[in-house]
Amino acid sequence: MTTHPTKEAYYHAEGIPQAVALFDELHPRSPNGRSTHGVDLTISLDELRKRLDTLPDDTLIPSALAALWLRISQTDERERRKTEPPPNPFKKMGAAKKAPKKAILEWDAAWRLKKMVSKGVQDMHASGAQATNKAAATLLRKLQWVIAKGEVLGWIEQLPEDAIADIPVSQWEIRSLTLHEALLRPWRNPSEQKLWVARYRAGNRLLEADVEKRALAALAKCKPDKPAPPSPL
Repeated sequence: MTTHPTKEAYYHAEGIPQAVALFDELHPRSPNGRSTHGVDLTISLDELRKRLDTLPDDTLIPSALAALWLRISQTDERERRKTEPPPNPFKKMGAAKKAPKKAILEWDAAWRLKKMVSKGVQDMHASGAQATNKAAATLLRKLQWVIAKGEVLGWIEQLPEDAIADIPVSQWEIRSLTLHEALLRPWRNPSEQKLWVARYRAGNRLLEADVEKRALAALAKCKPDKPAPPSPL
């Protein structure tokens, strides 16, 4: 059975050495061969994070160092890269996976926003005819929708990658809307809108059938009993 190191052990084994290598690359050594940046294997994690905060936005940061900076574990960092959206910004560069500092910040913000919103949203896998009961449920409650540049990108739990690839999370706005309210707005991706229109129709069909069933049942219950025929003399 494979075991992973603890978060702190991971930071010290991989994150801090990557930080030393990064700062060595960014800052030339003095004539006597000593480093000029002050980042070494003894630096505290808090101090290192402060130093990383001051780096230019286009600085390429390795994934293990990014995990240290973002305060996430080795397992979380790897799972985040495997699960999209939001899109994974890291690219293979030599022996490490790296991404620009600004892209990492956007990626982390998108993940934390998605996690925060999903806590209050029921998971839904409705697809029209396959689960009309769940499709109907989308009409009866408000969902969390991502809005950017005045257009709906999609439901926070099922954002299509191609709809958000060029829009940073800093430009996102989260709105709590019913499906009907969301569909009345402009959408960025017509295919995504078409999918939700199909779910809306399926939900309405189920609701109509339910209303009709209940109305007929209520009518039958309220209908007076037929009077008994008079008894023969």
